[in-house]
Amino acid sequence: RGGVPVVFPWFGPCPPPGKGPQHGFARTLPWSLVSVVDGAEGLTFVMELGPSEATRAAWPHEFRVRHEVTVGRRLQMALAVTNTGSTPFRAEAALHTYFSVSDVRQARIEGLTGCEYIDKVDGFKRKREDGASLSLDGETDRVYLGTPGTVTIVDDGFGRRVVVEAAGSASTVVWNPWETKG
Repeated sequence: RGGVPVVFPWFGPCPPPGKGPQHGFARTLPWSLVSVVDGAEGLTFVMELGPSEATRAAWPHEFRVRHEVTVGRRLQMALAVTNTGSTPFRAEAALHTYFSVSDVRQARIEGLTGCEYIDKVDGFKRKREDGASLSLDGETDRVYLGTPGTVTIVDDGFGRRVVVEAAGSASTVVWNPWETKG
């Protein structure tokens, strides 16, 4: 899956009746490799996940999840979910990325200024990001709503900027456990 866990069809605990794993089944099941193409942008591979006995045991819907990854000068990923059945469904999907930084206390995140967020560490209170950039100084678990298409992690220690561009997504999660969690 390109080294990034794919969350589908729910984020977090399985909704009632609770017959599935945390963050859905897409991150733990095998996917089918559809194609590999060496093109101008780099090497592109496409994978798909569809319904099976295992998925139907947790979630009774017909679907196709398609994940396209291009590795080249830039890493590009696209995730698309299609309802292949006749019954409407609600689903959540995410590329659950983790970024290594030189020192979490020195790195900062730009692009969230003015965004409303849900602070899961502070009792799910709704707040607004006021600073020009976000620096982490403790456990952080926030869901930013109505986020812009681009968020940048600035890591002066590693001398880099990680630019995350999103389309078709309305939220950005910033999570850091601060200390090692089980």
